[in-house]
Parts: sequence; C-alpha cells; structure tokens
Amino acid sequence: MFFMDAISLNDHILVSGGAGTGKTVLGIEFAKREAVQGSRVLFLTFNKNLAARLKRDCRDIHDATGRLDVEHFHGLLERVLGDRKPPEDETDIYYTEVLPGQFCSLAASGELEVPAYDLLVIDEGQDLVRQEYCACLERLLRGGLDRGRWCIFMDPNQNLYNREAFTDGFETLLALQPARFELVVNCRNTRQIATFNQVTTSIPAARLLKAEGADVTIVSYRDDRELGAK
Repeated sequence: MFFMDAISLNDHILVSGGAGTGKTVLGIEFAKREAVQGSRVLFLTFNKNLAARLKRDCRDIHDATGRLDVEHFHGLLERVLGDRKPPEDETDIYYTEVLPGQFCSLAASGELEVPAYDLLVIDEGQDLVRQEYCACLERLLRGGLDRGRWCIFMDPNQNLYNREAFTDGFETLLALQPARFELVVNCRNTRQIATFNQVTTSIPAARLLKAEGADVTIVSYRDDRELGAK
C-alpha cells in the first residue's frame, strides 16, 4: 500500500482526516507492521474504550512479538505512577496538568522507570497534542520527539476537549518539520449519512466512495431513560 510505504520512510508524520477516512485503521495497521519488523511500538489513544477495543484486536501481535503496546494515554501514566487517582473536585486539572507534571518530574529525576519505545503512533491526536502531554511523549519515545519516530493521526473537526491548548502543542510538532498527509475519502459512511452530517454540523464532507444506503431517520427522546429504551 502506497500510504504505508510513504509513512514508513518518514520519522515524523502528521496525518489529518475527517471522520470515516480510516485514521484508526491505518494507524493500527502501521503499528502492527512496525512491531512485526522489530520496532517496539506504543499506540496511544485519548479514549479509554477505544484503547480497550484496539488492545483486544492487537493481542495476537502483542503476544507473538512482545513489541506492540496499545494504551489509553492517561491510564498509562497512572499505571506507571502507581495507579494514582484524582481528587473528585479536581478531575480536569489533575489529568491536564497534575498527572503529566508528576510523570515528567519523576521521570526526569530518575525515580521513575519509564518504558522507551522506538515508535509512537497516536490516534485522536487532536485531543492529545498539547504541551503538557508532549512533554510526556518526549519521555516515552527513544530519542524524544526531535530524534525519535512518531506518527500522529488527527481530526481537527473533532477537537472537543483540547481547543485552547491544541495550538501550542501543534506548533511544537510543526517545528520538527513532519511529513504531512491528508486523508480525503470517507470509507465508512453512505452518501445519505455523510450528507446528513454535513448539513447538521456545517463541516465539509470528505470525498465519498460510491456507497448508497437508506435515508437517515431522526429518532428523538426526552431523557436518558427513554434513550436507553430506544
């Protein structure tokens, strides 16, 4: 596959694409290939449930090579630090500042044994590209972000949790002169779903494969209980 060959030739890669363009599928396939070829690979996500599903999907490669780890970013930091948990009233600042700060501080002092990876592959990069998190990635990657190998997949349109901090982190990555790719074909949705999403969100749709389907039906509900029932 041309895309896999292209990203294999670059040490620093930023891949952008809208929903359904195959970012997660391509990212996990790249991680698997590199692990089979001998690299120790860390695949990171922002979403805990996505990480759990991908970990199950990659269990055969992990067991066979011992070189592919799929992790939820904050869960990895907590486990390395000893399964710490945030105070109930300080959850947001704990995960965005306190936890990453503790990880970097202890790693820099040598008090913390941090795994070193040859390649870092990140999905949901729009939620993980911020200065505090990049400092953690620097510690996890052999050679750091400057000399190490990394590939980050992102969809700026889905930046729900990291809007203000994204710009600084993104500029830090751009300063490292990454190769950039854009995925432009929606491989997931039918024309009807893609058109509905575009009208609803005002986000321009990616180019579609020739996939027709049923018309979109809107199902309304009054509360969480009715939502669950439906």
